[in-house]
Amino acid sequence: MPASGQKMRRPLPVCGERGSSLAEFAIALPLLVVLVVGIFDFAAAFNLKQELNNAVREGAQFAARQPSNDLLNSGTPSRPIYWRRTSTIAV
Repeated sequence: MPASGQKMRRPLPVCGERGSSLAEFAIALPLLVVLVVGIFDFAAAFNLKQELNNAVREGAQFAARQPSNDLLNSGTPSRPIYWRRTSTIAV
């Protein structure tokens, strides 16, 4: 214990301790940034996949509700059409 009126002195840090923590931070920071960006990127891709699945489901439900099984009204011919060969090119 110091005598009255004297302040306690902090021990000096070991030489290079501050520099080593800065070097560790410089190594760890890019890894953490890549990890966080990867999480956000994966979340955006997963969200896009879910939106696409929902759109496909809604499209299938819409198509299933339409009366498209009546072939006479869908614009297809009721009997096959046989095309004549109109070319008269001699070989």
